[in-house]
Order: sequence, then C-alpha cells, then structure tokens
Amino acid sequence: MFRNFNNRLSRYNSYNNSFSLTCELKNSVSGKNGELSGILTYIFQHLITSDENIKDALEKISQDEMRHMEMLSNLIVQNGEVPYFVDSANNFFTSRYVGYETNPKIFLMQNIKDEEFAIKNYTRILDNLQDEKTREVIEDIIEDEKNHLDIFRRLLNAYSENEN
Repeated sequence: MFRNFNNRLSRYNSYNNSFSLTCELKNSVSGKNGELSGILTYIFQHLITSDENIKDALEKISQDEMRHMEMLSNLIVQNGEVPYFVDSANNFFTSRYVGYETNPKIFLMQNIKDEEFAIKNYTRILDNLQDEKTREVIEDIIEDEKNHLDIFRRLLNAYSENEN
C-alpha cells in the first residue's frame, strides 16, 4: 500500500504527471515572474529609455522572451491544455506584474534579478523532467536567459561607468 503511494508521489514530483508540469509551464508563461511579464517590462523599458545600447538590447531580449512564451505555450497545448494567460491557480495575468521603473540603473538591476530568478526556476523544472523533447526546450530557454543575464550585467556596468 505505501509503496504504491510513494511510486505515485515520485512520478508526480518528476513531472511524469502532465498536470504538474502544465502548472509549472503556466506560471512560467503568465505568472508574476513569467515570460509575459518580462516581455511587457522590457518593451516598456525600451520605449522610455534614451540610451540606444539599452534600447536595442531590450528590443532583442523581449523578442527572445516572446519566443520562450510561444515554446512554453506549445508545451501546454501538447499537454492537452489551452494556453490562456493564467497561472497555475487560474489567476489571470495582470499588468501589475509589469515593472514600470524608469531609471535605467534601477531597472537593469531588477532585470538582472529577474533573469537570475528565471534561470533558477527553469533549472528546477529541468531537474524534474523526464521527457527528452521538453528537456531540450527548457535547456534552450535557460541558455537564452543566461545570455540575457550577461547582457544586462554588461549594460549595467557600462551605464554605471557613464554616470560617473
């Protein structure tokens, strides 16, 4: 009796249960720290900054985040769900999730934190995945997020040097 329960718990924790994976994917798309929040935050920052290097990087990174959202949404569809913009608790996405900071130094520091969070989140998801195709998608996203982190760090350093 207990062995069956532990077996089921093990499967649930390793995302063999498509429901638990779909919940994680929904949060990664439409949750407070999801791809949709990142897209809209980076587009907002792109619109309000006058620094051309930051502006260009934000535009390219927001496009990467759109691609991530599409990839994750496709995984949600493959798991038999509709990729509504809701999190795992069925809370609708809200613009309160968007970062509206206008100071480039401050928003670059926040972007760094957000990219670090994304890397940790996707790594945690990856650690529990069994399906090889899904692993490849998440690994690709992690690589992009690491690249974004590096770009934001370099932009922050350059912006800070120009401030002085």
